[in-house]
Amino acid sequence: MTDQIKAMSTLEEPVTTMAPWAQQIGRLVIAFGEIEYAVCQVLVHVPEVNQFPGMKNREFKVRANAAIGYTNARVQNDAPRRALVHGLNEAIKLAESRNLIAHNPVRFALYTGPDEQQINFRMEIVSLRDETKIVTLPQVQALADKAEGVAGSLDEALRQVFGVIYPLTPADWSEVVS
Repeated sequence: MTDQIKAMSTLEEPVTTMAPWAQQIGRLVIAFGEIEYAVCQVLVHVPEVNQFPGMKNREFKVRANAAIGYTNARVQNDAPRRALVHGLNEAIKLAESRNLIAHNPVRFALYTGPDEQQINFRMEIVSLRDETKIVTLPQVQALADKAEGVAGSLDEALRQVFGVIYPLTPADWSEVVS
């Protein structure tokens, strides 16, 4: 007999039980929006010709890999290039977990122990396509932390890369600041 014997929708649960999930999933989604923006910026500004219009409807992994290719081809300064490519690779790794969380419901699950005498309850996200893929709240929090870190790293790497591609002179700064 399987450990998981029943899972039911959380729609019947009080809204307060969903608050920690909503907070962590929201952090993850917001951070991934920043990551998506970074990929878009690479596709728009790093190639000699804006590549975003032809890529905008492709899946994230395809866009991110294209961004890596353009970065490696165009950015000659090694440190900013490596930082940007590293961040994009980390984002690709995070995308699978982000998709699992974004496209599956939080469920209330009931488990029995091996002797079937002990019953345990927990909230979790279970993939509708593969029930062996389960994400708990601490895992969502860890993913949100990681995504926020990757988003910040990508932002910093883009600042460095754009400083190489579009160097500003002191005269440019006076126009930007004023």
